[in-house]
Amino acid sequence: MMIGSAFGLIAGLTGAIIVIGWIWPGYGGGDTWVVSQNRSTVSSASLDETTSRDSSDRVFTIYKTTSKINELEYLAAENKLGEAVVISSDGWLALAVENKSALTNIVKARALGSDGAVFAVQKTIFDPYAKILYVKINPVNQAAGGTPATQFRVAIFEETIAPYDQIFIRENNEWRQTAVGQKQSDAAAHLDGAPGYSYSVDGRFSAGTVAINSRGRVVGLIDSSGRLSPSIFVTRIMPSILGQQKISYPTFGVSGWSSGDATAIVSSSVVSGFAVDDVWSKKSKLKKGDVIMEINGQIVRDETLWYNISGKQATVTVWRGTASVDLIVDILAADAGSL
Repeated sequence: MMIGSAFGLIAGLTGAIIVIGWIWPGYGGGDTWVVSQNRSTVSSASLDETTSRDSSDRVFTIYKTTSKINELEYLAAENKLGEAVVISSDGWLALAVENKSALTNIVKARALGSDGAVFAVQKTIFDPYAKILYVKINPVNQAAGGTPATQFRVAIFEETIAPYDQIFIRENNEWRQTAVGQKQSDAAAHLDGAPGYSYSVDGRFSAGTVAINSRGRVVGLIDSSGRLSPSIFVTRIMPSILGQQKISYPTFGVSGWSSGDATAIVSSSVVSGFAVDDVWSKKSKLKKGDVIMEINGQIVRDETLWYNISGKQATVTVWRGTASVDLIVDILAADAGSL
């Protein structure tokens, strides 16, 4: 059975050369991605054959290593790490993993396309806040005699999702229909510029799988707890991944938690915002116990804080002690190794 599976996986070795490089039609070339913030209102959705096929073309299965029987090399199920979605035409992928040790030996790692094309892994970058691994693959199809690829087909992302939205999760090479569940916040303190929530899904799905809506737009990734990490976790960090090849979050130099995670009470009154648990930057004007209520006049609710921080400075309204205070604060950068 193992040998039979092996031949199924490496069928491309004897097949014709496969051209896999086409960007999503109509959106040009280069490192291009498209993000939509339109809310899905579909209550009963289905996935047509074309959307299913096109979406599968934008997903690669990542294997930690290859296995061998004498001279036969194959990709074994036990070495499967998860499924990654394409975020750039030159081969950057994103998949949900628990920690950076999930893929320790990138020299042996391989990415398998839906068409049987096999690619080596060149580089990895781990986001410790969103628990997402970014993988850069070599655009040379090893299963077609080292044939160079041109461009990979890039996914389109849907940033806005809500409970009861119908979605499809790729499990065992098939898109299984399910629904988004309730939003679940992480009450543990986290970087203000990083996400701290996810969504439950109806049913049990493997960690490291990709979720799309009926239009084929990626709505998120399934994490190690079986929850859905929204695609906004990927789209908000993509500029630093593709431009600087590193994880970089805008921040006020603090960590804490949203009042949606744990109710904040000041002077017997409930205060909404982001409660500062720790000030890790000496440059920050914020203090422990502050509650960030507004950023540039925008009310802070749950995830609205971390993805609206931009520029060099911001006007922040905080509740400090018994009164609100307006501060001009510097916007800093925190990378994966700064905390």
